[in-house]
Amino acid sequence: MTETSKKILVFSHELPPLGGGAGVVASQHCIELKSLGYDVTLLTRYQPEYPNELTGITIIGVPYIPKIFVFPYYFALKRISLDEFDRILLNDIVAIYIAGVFFSKGELEKSISFLHGSEVENIYQKQSFYFKLIGFKYFYNETILNVKKIISVSKFMKQKFLLGTPFKNTKKIHVHYSKLGPDFFPINTDNKHDSKSEPNEIILTVSRIEKGKGFLDMYDIFKKLVSLDSSFQWVIVGDGSFKATLEGIVKKDGMEAYIKFVGKVKRKDLRQYYELADVFWLLSNYQESFGLVYLEAQACLCPAVGYNKHGVIEAINDGKTGFLIDDKEESLDIFMHRKYKIINKNNFYMFVKKLHSTSLKSIL
Repeated sequence: MTETSKKILVFSHELPPLGGGAGVVASQHCIELKSLGYDVTLLTRYQPEYPNELTGITIIGVPYIPKIFVFPYYFALKRISLDEFDRILLNDIVAIYIAGVFFSKGELEKSISFLHGSEVENIYQKQSFYFKLIGFKYFYNETILNVKKIISVSKFMKQKFLLGTPFKNTKKIHVHYSKLGPDFFPINTDNKHDSKSEPNEIILTVSRIEKGKGFLDMYDIFKKLVSLDSSFQWVIVGDGSFKATLEGIVKKDGMEAYIKFVGKVKRKDLRQYYELADVFWLLSNYQESFGLVYLEAQACLCPAVGYNKHGVIEAINDGKTGFLIDDKEESLDIFMHRKYKIINKNNFYMFVKKLHSTSLKSIL
């Protein structure tokens, strides 16, 4: 693509506040591309209101109809000319599937698809009956085989995809770490407390509240921690199917004074929670492809604690910006001895800046 080619279509079914991490990445891509001078159009699921940071970006909202979502996207694609775009970014599995169904070979060849996390499990290993019914794997493969290139959010995700699928063209998959956006980067060192007035040591978790995210393991450790040192408070930001169950356990054990459920928070408001926290903590049992929340915490000068496996290894600089642990019990030692307080602030900037060093322009 030449320097004069400026029109980019970002196709992403997910977009904040709907969906998960893939939607956040789509939003950041739009913001970054606009800042680079590209004319950006976003094709996504319809929402009554879109994030303010996407002002200035053309947004085509498509009504979402469960089970027959294909048809609204088909009619939306009929109303726009894909020929006018120099590059098409297929951000999530729905966009990649739709492209496999409706795009011509030429349109696929100027497209770039992204790998975020659960593609191997949901498409290749344990397809739902509905996915089988609509030929999801077939059309997803059609796109993957014909796009210009594939972008993985981490080295771990690249290897996972190559090992867990029939796709073996390693040169076609490139690693590009997702940007945090202006809410988190560049790092702002002015607002992080040095001597805070809060009496408690605040442990923060920002996550979907699902059982697989490790909340029972973390709760078990936190109970032990409070029994040894009652000065800690655990603040949980997020929502999910396991929230009510976890709140019930907390109430039953009489732990309400030590655990605060904040609920879902707009992305632009997350910084205040990271900046007030002493340490960030998420011991997910999923195969996290990267873990953007660990990086968000560190961009706010908050040390992060996570398991020493999968993509989390790439999201935390062990001993420099946080701690990678092999067993949940190790986090108890980190908290009790407040090891997170010895982290040098300069380490955060250098680590986060390194992961921000590659521009989207280089992969177009």
